[in-house]
Parts: sequence; structure tokens; C-alpha cells
Amino acid sequence: MDTQIEQDLIGSLMMKPESFQEISELLTEKDFRDDLYRHAFASIKRLLASNSEIDLNAVYLEMGRPSGIGFNKLIEATKDSFLSPLYYANILKKRNLEDDIKKAANEREFDKLKERIKEIEVLGKPSSLFDIQNMIDSQENYSEYYQVGFPDLDYYLRFRPSDLMVIAGKPSSGKSAFGLTILGNMARQFPVGLISFEMSLPSIGKRLAQMYSMDYLSSINKNFIATSPAAFTIQEVRKTMRKIVGEMGAKVILIDYLQIMQDNRRHESRRLEITSIIRGLKELGKEFNVAMAVISSLTRQADKSETARPNMGMLRESGDIEYCADIILFIHPLKDNDTELILDKNRNGKAKKTIDLVWLENKVKFGSPEKRRFDER
Repeated sequence: MDTQIEQDLIGSLMMKPESFQEISELLTEKDFRDDLYRHAFASIKRLLASNSEIDLNAVYLEMGRPSGIGFNKLIEATKDSFLSPLYYANILKKRNLEDDIKKAANEREFDKLKERIKEIEVLGKPSSLFDIQNMIDSQENYSEYYQVGFPDLDYYLRFRPSDLMVIAGKPSSGKSAFGLTILGNMARQFPVGLISFEMSLPSIGKRLAQMYSMDYLSSINKNFIATSPAAFTIQEVRKTMRKIVGEMGAKVILIDYLQIMQDNRRHESRRLEITSIIRGLKELGKEFNVAMAVISSLTRQADKSETARPNMGMLRESGDIEYCADIILFIHPLKDNDTELILDKNRNGKAKKTIDLVWLENKVKFGSPEKRRFDER
């Protein structure tokens, strides 16, 4: 029985009990499978109703001092649950709705099946009430977006704070090079951060020295922050982002790459682990109000087909990548260093667009077709 998400939710609620009212509109005790976490949820509810302080000891006492194993589970919950209670509550609700959908399909209860599918579709999408002035003022929230430095792509993109961009492709297609190229372009305007699990810091430095002139690197030196963490976890990413964003003001973070990352928690499959990681990255973008970009591999089936154009069905161990990402870009090399950049998903604009790029071999980076012979930087 998979109850990890229940543990995560209880741990998060003990650290952020002010979120309980919002969570209680989405979940009740019946949504918990594990008796311990069901009891903990009910205990937090009672403590809040009596205006009592919420912490580990208070919940433990309210639960009637469960066994040592139970107390240890509560301790573990507070250690691993670092994202918002609403994030975990939505995952838990989705899990239960998916179970209801399977049951309804097996029992041929089609009205119930349609109802549950509709509930999943709107899950996590808040219903907000706006008067006319609110609607006019809310336009300001969409005014900030970042240009990635390729005019044909920027024509379609609105890469905004809290957006998640996925850059995917087959092995050796130039995914990391494209990510570094757009980071280098954006660093002219504001601080950016690179969290690399793939390359060491000396390797990153060597690559940048190939890509750009020393004059250009000097001009963006303060705006380009890179790190190569020892642990490949979402928890380590959050710790690193606190420094890159909080201390250095980075507005865009690139992570290279998704499939190397791991989750500290146990999962029944790699697909579920990737789902947890990609949702975590999306949540971190919201928490720190930064735009996130992540490099991703494709399926092994896609690797075998040299000529097939990549698409969202080819995302490796995809989990919820397609659902969570706001933007999905595919790198598709052609002949003679020509490359297609496929904008397959674009939540804030037109999708299914193809942008022509060229691989600048002497610079080990991408440029626009008119820069085929040389690059001025």
C-alpha cells in the first residue's frame, strides 16, 4: 500500500498548519488509507479547532501517544516534507480519484467515471472571483517574461516566472548545449543559475570558454552562477536555489538533467519517482517565483530511431512531464549541422511550431541560420 504521500502531507501540515483550512476543503479523513495518518489528520483538525499550537509533540499527545513505530513515522514525516501542504494534498486527491476511475470503469459505472475524470481535470486549478478592476489589474502579472535569445522562438514564447520549460532530445542532440546557449543569452539581462548533475564545474567552465569570447564571458560573469551538487535530489536543488535565488537574485534556473535526479522517498516505479521530481521542480519554481528549465532524455525506443522527429510520447519515463511542463522543446538534428527546434507545448502561446537553428561546431553551441559560418561573440 503506497502511503508515502500521506506521510508527506501530514509532515507538511505539522510545519505549516495555517494551510489546514484550505486542505480540509479538498480532503477528509476518509481520503487516508493508513490509520496512523488518518488519525494524525483528525488530531490536527481537533487541535486547530481548540486554538492549540501545532507541532510534533502536540499531535503525538493528541493521538494518544501511538507506538514507537508510529512516533518514528511522524518524525520522518517532518524531515522529508519540504513542499507545500496543498502540493501533497493535490497528489493524494489525484491518487484517490484515479482509483475511483479504475473501479468505475471495471463496474461500468459510466456516469461516475465521467464525473471523476472531470474532477481530475480541474484539480489544482483554483476558482477565483474577480471584479472588473481586478481583471484589469491582473494583466500586470503577465507582463514579465524572459527572452531566450532566439528571435524566431521568442516570437512565440512567453517564458514567465514560475514557468517550467523542458528541453528534450535524443543522446548527443545538443540538449545541454542549447540550455547553456539560452542561459548565456539571458545572462546579458539578469542573473541566471545552472544546477548541473551532468557536468563538473571545470567542464562547465571549459564549455563556456569554447562557446563565448573572454570579453563576453567577462560581461556576464556576475550574472552566470553555476553549481554541481554532490546529491542528485530535489531536496538538494531546493537548498541550492535558496542561495542562487535568495542571495544572487537569479531569475531563471536550468537543471541538467532530469533523469539523473533521485527522490529520497521510496516509489513503486521509476515513472512515479520522475512524476514526483517534475512536480517538485514545478513547485519550487512557484515557491521561489523563478522560471525553471530542465533537460530531459527521451525513451530508449526513440534512441533507436535516428530519423523520427521527437514528440511528447517519447519523453523518457515521462511520468507527469507532459502535464507539469508549461513549455516543451525538442532538439532534432538534421543534416549539415542544420537543426529543428520543435516547440511542442506552449501553455502561454502557439505550439506545434518549428524553429530553424544551426549547430556552430567551432563554438559547440546553437545559433540562428545566418550565423552558420561564424559567431560574433
